[in-house]
Order: sequence, then structure tokens, then C-alpha cells
Amino acid sequence: MRPAATTRPRPSTGGRHGRTGFTLIELLVVMLIILLVSAVALPVIIPALSHREVSEAARILQGALVGARDAAVHANAPRGIRLLPDPNFVTFVTDSTLPNYGQLDPARILAANRIVAIEPAPDYTEGRVNVRPTSNFLNVPLANGPPLSLLYPGEGGGSWPFFPAQTTLPPAVPVLVVEEALSDHDFGYLGNPSLIPRNNPTSWFWNVRVGDKIQIGNSGTRYTVVGPMSVGPAGGNAELFVNIGLPGQAPLAGQSGVPLLYPNQPNTIPHEFLFVVNGYDDNGNGAIDEGWDGLDNNLDGFVDNIAASTPPPYSEWETERWLGSLGNVNGGGASLNLPYTISRRPTPSANARETSLPASVVVDLTTWADASPERSRLPVNRFTGAIDIMVSPQGEVLPNSIFSAPSSFSLADSYFHFWLAERTDLYATSDFKITGSASANADGTPQLPPFLPVPAGFNPNSTMYLKGENRLLTLFTRNGQIAVNEISDFDTVPGDYNTANSGVPNYNPSFPLIKAQQGVRGGQ
Repeated sequence: MRPAATTRPRPSTGGRHGRTGFTLIELLVVMLIILLVSAVALPVIIPALSHREVSEAARILQGALVGARDAAVHANAPRGIRLLPDPNFVTFVTDSTLPNYGQLDPARILAANRIVAIEPAPDYTEGRVNVRPTSNFLNVPLANGPPLSLLYPGEGGGSWPFFPAQTTLPPAVPVLVVEEALSDHDFGYLGNPSLIPRNNPTSWFWNVRVGDKIQIGNSGTRYTVVGPMSVGPAGGNAELFVNIGLPGQAPLAGQSGVPLLYPNQPNTIPHEFLFVVNGYDDNGNGAIDEGWDGLDNNLDGFVDNIAASTPPPYSEWETERWLGSLGNVNGGGASLNLPYTISRRPTPSANARETSLPASVVVDLTTWADASPERSRLPVNRFTGAIDIMVSPQGEVLPNSIFSAPSSFSLADSYFHFWLAERTDLYATSDFKITGSASANADGTPQLPPFLPVPAGFNPNSTMYLKGENRLLTLFTRNGQIAVNEISDFDTVPGDYNTANSGVPNYNPSFPLIKAQQGVRGGQ
């Protein structure tokens, strides 16, 4: 017989069923409490997060610079970093009538957000070269533009340098030409090339870069490569490789294949060629290669521009000539089938990885082309927006540029200032307005600085002012010391922003940098 089932008595609930959840009113009360707490906490949390991102960006940049010095010590050779521009803020001058056509627009925003390690590239010696009087080269598609309107033919075609036939030597030309030696026999003019053994090809195009140095005969002067370059940065050539167009395509309208150096001579086959300058003050005016020194020597507001006028002269450009053992070429001679060595500019290190700053932070480079930039003060490549900083094993920064002389490095370059800011604080000078005046006053005179917003307390502009977090990282180029500071000091007496007739710009754009240059540290 089975035992009878028993049941456990339920606890008394006072006549009410057990609770299975919250009521709607209770949920609304909880949500209201969360909203109230958020309203109080978010104004504190969000700036703290921004502060952390900007500080983290400063640490990343400082670590990259320190790492470059450590790599230089380890290799006992220069090492460095390259700051790469944010593609969203790369704007080129597209007006072909302007002297800075094909360069970055100095009135627009420019900012860097990536870092990659760089080191000197290995020397290049493939093939052999000829050097002749430059007036012998007559490849000129004049239909594509005025003579030498651009050192680099423009993105839309441009023009090749025009060397008019001259009865006197040396010829007055703004650049020198190094040609590929196809053989140890000179068949640039006559002969049957098919019967003569060829030298190894030089393979310069899309390999050698503008700014590289070439030493002919492996002794004497190092000449700086300045072209040719049909496809420039706006066409995707960010490394400034020399070229006469895209590989396999006609270099210019109306041409096919490689331009001939001797179009009026029989039995001539295409040669590769380089345009170079000599790094010497040829005209004795105190400036070295003033057409390729990174300075505005003629004070017309443009750097190294070439006037589209009947040559010579070419605005800033001086007449170039061969030096040393190649001096015989100036008198009409030729030096043929010579060895050479090309010392190349820095390139990304093997296995180097690109390091990005936090997504909301950049190095603000706006006003990079001004005499006194209001943000970062760095050697910006005006064709690409990249910044190469090379460091020796001793820690000092080595002058490094695409130009033939270090003339563009001044005493102001004793300090490299990196202005780290949030993206919300990026403004273009063409957009910034003060009391309703955009880029110029009513009478046409230039607006006085500041040309970019400053904090609200110092700024008469009620709509554009600095709101986010920022840091200033300063690299002392003489000894490699680094200082990081908050940017808090601005000129509090900017004067009358709209009376340029007085000719006294009272605003000091260097004011935020003074403490850093004095060695003050803090605010990381």
C-alpha cells in the first residue's frame, strides 16, 4: 500500500499574490534618477575623456620621437619619423594660373594624424650617365603651356623645360640635364643602336625621387634632383617620384612613349633623364639655388615660383652651370658614360608600422605656410603635407628637405612645435571671420592676425573659438629635449582687428609658444 502524498503548506501572504517585477512608476523613477545623475556627471566625464585622448596623443608622439633616437643610437646612423597628413584635409591648388598650382592650399585646414618610422634609403647606382650642354635638348611640347611654367609639369599636362637654341656658352638655363648613357658608345646623334651593346638601364622614373642627390663620376659636387615630374602629389605621387607620366601611358598630350632628348637627329632612341640643380650661388647674389631653396626670394608671396615669361630669367630661378670636373660641359664639351651615385631621401623603415593618433586628435598644421604660423611650426612639405624629422644618435635634429640647400631652416627651427588639438577645433583661415570681415578688410587691405580662432575670452568673434582640449609638444632641435604643456597663454591685447591701415599688427601669434621655448614643462 502506497503512502499518502503530503503537501507543504504555503506561507501566508496576507491575501496578496507574490511580486514578480517592478511597476511602471518604479521603472520611471529609476530612469529619472539615471538621467539626473547623467546630467550631473557627463559634463565632467566628457572633458575628462577628451583630456585623456589628447594626453595619450602627446605620449604617442613623444614615444615615437624617443624611439627614433633609440633607433639612431642602435644603428649609429640617423633615424626619424614621418608625420602623414589626414587625407580628409589635403587640398591642392587647382587654379593653373596661380604660381603655387599643384601645391597644397595654404588657406585650408591641414592636419596630421599618423606616424611612421623612416631611415635613409640605400644609394642607387644602376646604369651610367652622360652630361652634355643643356642647350642641346630641345624636347618642347609648347602646346601644353608656356615655357617652364612649372618645374613639375602640372597635373593637367604642364610643359617641359624649354631650352632655346643659343649662340653663346654657357647656355642660360634654370636646370641642368643628366641623361641615361645607353652604351659606352655615344649614339645619341648617329649610328645604329641595334649593333652596340647596351648598358644596364637606369630605371629612374618612378624610382628616384625629387630631392635626391646625384654625384656624377662618384666624386665632386652632389646635384639635387628637381624633376621631371608630370604626375604630382594631386595625381597620387605622394613620394614625389620623377616621371614623365603614368607607366605605359603617353607622358603628355600629343606625344607617345618617352620624349626624345634629340628629336631633330636621326637614329635616336629614348633616354631617361633627370633635371638637377648644383647647390651653388651661380649668380653671386648671396642665395644658393634661389629657385629651389624653399624661400620666397623675390617677395611676391610664393615660394620658388617660376614666372610664365619669356626666358631667361625665370623669376626666382638663376642660371645653372656644371661645376668641377664637369665644367668643360659649360663650354660645349661632353662627359660620357660616367658612373654615378644617387643618395636618396629617407623612406619608411623595413617592417615599419603606421601608428595612428586617437581618432579625435590631430596635429594641427593650419597656417603652415605663414611667416609666423599660429598652430604647429614644422617643416611641412608643401607638395605632400608630410613632415620628415631625422634625428642623429646624439639627439639633435638633422636638416632634411627636398631642397638643394638648408636655407629654409632658420633660427626659428631651433624648436619644432607640435600643436595637438581635437578635430572640433580645426578651422581654415578662409572660413574664420572677425567682426564680419572674412579674409580682407573693406578697403582691400589684408586682415590683421589672428587668422585662426583663439579661446573665447580673447576672441572678438562670437561664433568661432577654441573649445576643446589641446597640448603643445616642443622638440628642441639642438639637443633633442622634449617638453609637453597645455596651451593656455594667448595674446590678450590683439588690437583692432579691422584697421590694417595702421600697419601695426599687435597680435603676437608666438605667445602660446613662449613658455615652452623657455623650457617650462607641465600639463601633460
